[in-house]
Amino acid sequence: MAVENKRRSEIIKRQANIRKKEAEPSTLEKFKQTIAHCKKEFIHVKLFLKRSKKPSSGEYRQMLAAHTKGVLLLGFLGYIITFIHIPINNILFGIKK
Repeated sequence: MAVENKRRSEIIKRQANIRKKEAEPSTLEKFKQTIAHCKKEFIHVKLFLKRSKKPSSGEYRQMLAAHTKGVLLLGFLGYIITFIHIPINNILFGIKK
C-alpha cells in the first residue's frame, strides 16, 4: 500500500511539473506580451490626455507660483536647519584634544 501511494505521488508530481512547463510562456512570448501591454497603456494615456481639461494661462501661472513658493520655502527651511545644526553639533560633539 505504501509503495502504491509513493508511486501515485511521484506520478502526480511529474504531471504537475509537465503542466507547469506547458503553461509557462517562452521569453519571446513574454517580450511580445510586454510590448503589447505597453502599446495598450500608451493608447490609454493618449486618450486620457485628449479628454483631460488643460489649465488656462491664469491657472497655470497660479500653480507655477504655488510650486515656486513651496520649493523656495523647503530650500530655506533646509538651509536654516543646517545652519543651526552645524554649530550645535560642534558644541556637543566637538573635537577634543
